[in-house]
Amino acid sequence: MDIFRKRDGRKELGKISWSVPFPPDLLARLRGFSPVLISKASGMYLEDVFDILKGSRQKTSPDVIELLEKVLKKLEDEDQRLEREAAKINFLIKGFDVLEQKQKRQLNRLPKSNDDLEN
Repeated sequence: MDIFRKRDGRKELGKISWSVPFPPDLLARLRGFSPVLISKASGMYLEDVFDILKGSRQKTSPDVIELLEKVLKKLEDEDQRLEREAAKINFLIKGFDVLEQKQKRQLNRLPKSNDDLEN
């Protein structure tokens, strides 16, 4: 097995195309995201992403699984960031609604004309 031996004498495995099954939990979590988004984030062809998500591809290399796990982590982090931003915007909208209601109540309390002020 001298093919896998480096010049300095250390043994190291070379590039071997292994075939391992997709982890079911990884597939389930990936299915929560758009195939187009996964394709853009991973650099994989969209057709390959569709095959993976449909379950057409039963096995792949460990490198692809590692790439998909990194992409999934990145997409989940982005999703959480967007949810926090949406919560902030929702809070601001509710605050503006409350201010608008206060302003309407104050305007309703004001007299409509000078005649009302004299009475």
